This record gives sequence, C-alpha cells and structure tokens, in this order.
Amino acid sequence: MALSNERREAIAAWLTANDIDPADIPLDGRIIEDQTAGVIRYEVVIRDLPSGGILTERLPGGQRVISPPPPHPWRETREAPLLVPAPDRFPA
Repeated sequence: MALSNERREAIAAWLTANDIDPADIPLDGRIIEDQTAGVIRYEVVIRDLPSGGILTERLPGGQRVISPPPPHPWRETREAPLLVPAPDRFPA
C-alpha cells in the first residue's frame, strides 16, 4: 500500500524533528516509537558498502576471499532519542 503524500510528509517532518534523516529510511522500513524508553528505533539502508564486496574469509597465505555484495541493500536498526512524540494520528 502506497503512502499518501500528506502522510509521507507528516512522518518525514516528525522524523526530522527527532534529528532523523527520512532519506535514510526505506519506504518499507520499520519505525518504532518507544515512549517508555524514550527512543525511536528505525531501519536504515546502509549506503557505504565496502568496495563492491564483503570480506568473508582470510586464508593462511594472506589471501582474502571477497564475496559479492548482496542483491538487496543492507539494513540495520538504529536508535535515536525521542525528542518529539508522534502525533496520536498521522494523515491517511
């Protein structure tokens, strides 16, 4: 389901108010507001993959085994302090 422009802009404004760059979060990325812990947990796409491949093994003779990058962008979960709580409801 696609987000309306109004909803996407409202979420982006909330993320920006919490010092999170909305451009780092994939459209299908998870965003979790944890008011108890005072944090926002969110998925980001890792943009700086190592030189076209991932070092997967070092062999005894000094050789290195490099695997190709994965077919999909790598993601990781990050946390940021919750500075501005989310509204009770974002636009539809």
